[in-house]
Amino acid sequence: MRKAKIAILVTVIIVTCFAGFALLPGPTRPNVSIKLVGSTNNLAGVQVEVISVTNLGTAKIFTYAPCVEVRAPTEPGGIACYGNPDRWGSILGGGASGSFAIPSPDQSRVVAGHASRI
Repeated sequence: MRKAKIAILVTVIIVTCFAGFALLPGPTRPNVSIKLVGSTNNLAGVQVEVISVTNLGTAKIFTYAPCVEVRAPTEPGGIACYGNPDRWGSILGGGASGSFAIPSPDQSRVVAGHASRI
């Protein structure tokens, strides 16, 4: 009888723990601002787009691999990404911001009326 009570108590504790974790809120999306600062040329003469990322939240965020996506029906997924995804990464604390330069896409491939997404 005593072993049955202990087994039931342990089971109730385990079920309560699982239920408690299941009811916890999931991770939220980070509160960030992404702005296109402008276009310029780098030292090699390549046109680059400068973006600014600002962390508006309190938690640290990791920014990495920026690219400009352009419609490209011949590419897998229907988009082409311009930028070097292996190039960098940056951790921004709460309220911090950083500016990053990415190569511009070939202008002949940009669809008229389609804004590039970052």
